[in-house]
Amino acid sequence: MYFYNAFTKLPAVAPLTMEAFVAPADFDPDAQELNIVKAFAAYSDANKKYIFSVGTSATTVLQAITGRSYAYAENGGSYTTIASGTVTWTSNSTKRNVIVIDYAISIVANIPNSSVWAYISSNCYSINANNSTTLNYIHLQTLNCLNLIEDFAFYNCYGLTGNLTIPSSVTTIGYVSFINCSGLIGDLIIPSSVTTIANIAFQDCTGFNGNLIIPISVTSIGNFAFCNCSKLTGNLIIPNSVTLIRNSTFQNCSGLTGNLIIPSSVTSIGDAAFAGCTGFNGNLTIPNSVVSIGNSAFYTCSKLTGNLIIPSSVTSIGNLAFIGCTGFNGNLTIPNSVVSIGNLAFYNCSELIGNLIIPSSVTSIGDSAFYNCYGLTGNLTIPNSITLIRNNTFQNCSGLTGNLIIPSSVTSIGDAAFSGCIGFIGNLTIPNSVTSIGNSAFYTCSGLTGNLTIPSSVTSIGNLAFIGCTGFNGNLTIPNSVISIGDLAFYNCVGLILINNMRSTPQIIFSNTFYNVNKTIPLHVAVGSLASYQAAPYWNEFTNIIADL
Repeated sequence: MYFYNAFTKLPAVAPLTMEAFVAPADFDPDAQELNIVKAFAAYSDANKKYIFSVGTSATTVLQAITGRSYAYAENGGSYTTIASGTVTWTSNSTKRNVIVIDYAISIVANIPNSSVWAYISSNCYSINANNSTTLNYIHLQTLNCLNLIEDFAFYNCYGLTGNLTIPSSVTTIGYVSFINCSGLIGDLIIPSSVTTIANIAFQDCTGFNGNLIIPISVTSIGNFAFCNCSKLTGNLIIPNSVTLIRNSTFQNCSGLTGNLIIPSSVTSIGDAAFAGCTGFNGNLTIPNSVVSIGNSAFYTCSKLTGNLIIPSSVTSIGNLAFIGCTGFNGNLTIPNSVVSIGNLAFYNCSELIGNLIIPSSVTSIGDSAFYNCYGLTGNLTIPNSITLIRNNTFQNCSGLTGNLIIPSSVTSIGDAAFSGCIGFIGNLTIPNSVTSIGNSAFYTCSGLTGNLTIPSSVTSIGNLAFIGCTGFNGNLTIPNSVISIGDLAFYNCVGLILINNMRSTPQIIFSNTFYNVNKTIPLHVAVGSLASYQAAPYWNEFTNIIADL
């Protein structure tokens, strides 16, 4: 789609062209199906606004609009004027064109979806060619007559080819205006007159294969504005005039490279704003102006490198915000302004290194938030502000070391919460506030040592809860409050030297609950419950049961 100050010789493959028409001396009218520019000039009506030619469609519907009429002709014949209706074209006719006559001073030029050519006078301030998949050229009588690109203006015009140059008179690029114009190529340059790029403006324009230039005049970029423009290349410069990066604005712009610098004017990064931008291969800079990082904001931005520093202005990190950002190879800094860390927020950020410090401001950490962050090291300090350790939160964080202390604010430890955390090499402390320990909660935490004491607040121990915790080398204490113990709960806890079970009625357990635990170690049970344990399935496999608690 070109905008020229003068008409040049037509290329062999016609792109969509918007241009001020000044015919050169060697212009060949037979190069077109119809010389619509001359046809428009020859029609004598002062209120004519634009002309379009029609392709092979059998009919063309002309809408009834107050103050508007139409003149149509084919095969170079005379014009017929109608107020509105359906024009039925003669089979195999050529040079089908329609002139639009309108008494308004300035109008929107509506190009029907069967059109192939259009010539727009200076009395049209905008164009709407919604779903005109056959359109080849648009000529402008005056280059800068447009000041608005309408909503749906070139919606689904996927047959258009060539470069797009937007006139410097345009201030607004409308909603869904170029969606699926996949044949447009080259740079996408927004002129410095534009202030607003609406939602979905260039979504699925997969042909652009040059730079994206956004001027400082732009103050608003809509949701999905450049989503799936996967061939855009070069660095992305977001101007300081933009305050919000909205949902999916640059999603799947996988060809953009270099550093990703969020300007200091931005206060919010929306959901999936940069999701799938796998080409960025430098550092990520988030300024102190940003308050929230949305869900999936940097989903699989796998080549971003260096430190990941969350600024002290941020209060929430959304679900999947940095999932799959495997390229970060520095420290992770979470400031004490952050209140919530969403589900899978740092999932598989496997190359992050250094200590994981969760500030006391954080009240909520989502499922799988740090799943597979095995490069993080040092002691893990969970603040007293946390009430739930959710499913898979620290799963496979195998680099974390030292004691594992659950704070007294926590009431539940979710499924696989610390599964695969083989680096912990000290004691495990579970406070009296915890009521449930989920399935696989401490799966293969083989470095934990000492006694394993289940607090008296716990009522259930999940399947595989402590499976493979081979390092415990002291006593296992199960309080009277525990009414259910899952299958494989203490599977292969080979280092245990004594078990205290305070409950007078034996819990129902399974054949593998204590698989590979030495059955000759003392099992101390409540006074008066010896016969019950000796008769209870799988408890009765222990040969040294003592009723003295």
